[in-house]
Amino acid sequence: MKNVFIFIPDILGYDQTRTLRGFVKHFENTTSFYILTETCYPIIGFCNDNTSHNNHSLSQIHVDCNTGQISVNGIDKDAKITCVMYDYVAFKRCNLSMFNRNNHGENFSTLIHAVQNEKLTSSINGHSFSFIMLFVAINILLRSLSNFHKLLKHLRFMLRYSATALHLQQTVYTLKWALKLLKRRQSVSLYAGNVIMSKITDFLCGLVVLYFIVLYKAVIIHLASEITESIIQALEDLLNFLMGSPAGLKLNSTFNLTLGTFFSYHVTLWRAFLHTTTPLLHLALYLLVFPGACGLSFQVALLSDLVAFSSFHIYCIYVYAARLYGVQIKGLISLWRLFIGRKYNPLRKRVDSHQYTHNQLFVGTLVFTVLLFLFPTTFLYYAVFAVLRIVLLLLNGLLLRLRHCLQCFPMYMMILWLKNSPSVRGAVKLSLMHNSPVEGCEIYVSLLTLPFWDNMRNTLPETLTSVKPVSLKVVFRAIVMGSLI
Repeated sequence: MKNVFIFIPDILGYDQTRTLRGFVKHFENTTSFYILTETCYPIIGFCNDNTSHNNHSLSQIHVDCNTGQISVNGIDKDAKITCVMYDYVAFKRCNLSMFNRNNHGENFSTLIHAVQNEKLTSSINGHSFSFIMLFVAINILLRSLSNFHKLLKHLRFMLRYSATALHLQQTVYTLKWALKLLKRRQSVSLYAGNVIMSKITDFLCGLVVLYFIVLYKAVIIHLASEITESIIQALEDLLNFLMGSPAGLKLNSTFNLTLGTFFSYHVTLWRAFLHTTTPLLHLALYLLVFPGACGLSFQVALLSDLVAFSSFHIYCIYVYAARLYGVQIKGLISLWRLFIGRKYNPLRKRVDSHQYTHNQLFVGTLVFTVLLFLFPTTFLYYAVFAVLRIVLLLLNGLLLRLRHCLQCFPMYMMILWLKNSPSVRGAVKLSLMHNSPVEGCEIYVSLLTLPFWDNMRNTLPETLTSVKPVSLKVVFRAIVMGSLI
C-alpha cells in the first residue's frame, strides 16, 4: 500500500475558490504533494465546491471549500492519504543551515528547501527602487573593502607585528564577507545580522570609552608614565637583587656581575628612550583617536600594542637569557653524551655510539666543567625573565580573547532568541490538530527554538577562526630547552 502525504501551508484560506500550486515528488513508497503560495509553481489542485471539471487522469488535489473534505485524483484507491499542515512563516524564516544540521527526513528537507527557494524567488521578483539603491551601495562598499583588503595583504609583512593592523585586516575581511552574504541572499541572515550588530555595538562602546579617554587624557598620560616608571624601577631592583646573593645562592660573582650590568644597561637605555618620547604622548593620544573610534575591539588591540611596546626591554632581556641558556643546556647535553660514548647523528636523526680520542675527552671535560659551573647563574636570570615573559603572554592572550569575543558576540541572534523569532528555530515538532479547516488534517508541523548555545555556535561568522589553544607540553618543552616562546 502506497502512502500519500499532502503538505498544506497554514496561511492559505480553504473556504473560497482558488487554485493550489506546488509540486509533486515521488519517493520509493511515498508520493508527496507540496502546496506552496507562489504563482510560479504549476497547478497541482483546486479548492472549490465541485469536482466535475477536474482531470482525473492527473495527480491533482481537490479540497471542497464547503466541507473541507480533501481528495486526490490519479492515485490508487487503497493508498493511505495523510494531510500535514505546516507553519509556513516558521519554515520560510528558518535558518536553513541550522535546520540541516539535524536529519529530519526527506519530506521535511524537501519542504523547507522549497519554501526557502520560494522566499528567494519572491525577493528577486520584488525589486524596488530602494532595493536597487541598496544593492548599488553594497557593490560600492564591496569594491572599496576589496581594494583596501588587497592593500593590507601586500603590507602584511610589515603589519603582522601589530595587533591593531591585524585586527583591522580581520575586520575588513569579515565585513566584506557579510556584505557578500547580504548581496547573495538579498536578506539579513543570522550570519550577516550578527556581524552588523556586533560592529554597531562595538562602535558604540568604543565611542563611550573614547569619550572618557579624551575627557581625562591628562590623568591617563600621567598614570601611564607612572606605571611605566614603576615597571622600570621594579626591573632595576630585580636586577640588583639578582646581582647579589638571591635566596642565599652561591653564584659565579664575575659572570653574575657581567650579566647584571649588561641587562641593566638595556633597561637604562629603554628608560632614556621613554623619557625622550614622553612629550610625544599627547600627540600620540590624538593620533590614536581615529583607530580607537572604530570600536572597543580596536581599543583593546591598541592596548595590546601598547603593552608590547612598553615591555619591549623585558622581551629583549628574555631573548638574550634564553639564547645563552639554550646554548649552555644543549652544550651540556652534547658533552654528557661524550662521557658515555654517544654522539648525535644529524643525518639519521638518532644517537649512535662513537669512539672518542683522549684529546676530545680532555677538551670535552674542560668545557663541560665550565658550562656546568656557569649554568646556575644563567638559569637564574633565564628563569626570572621567562616567568615575566609568560605573564606578558598571558596578558596578551587575555586581550586577544576579549577582542575575539567582541567580534563574534551574537547580539542579533540573542535579540531574536529572546523574541522567540522563527529565524532561530530548527527542530521539527509534530502536534495534533482539533479544529482543522481541512477535513482529515490532524497533524500540525511547527519548529521549536533551538537552545541558545546551539544557535550561538551555528551562527558564528565563517571568517573568524577560533583562538588556537596553547599546548602546555610544547610550552614546557620550549622553556626547558631554551627555545623562544
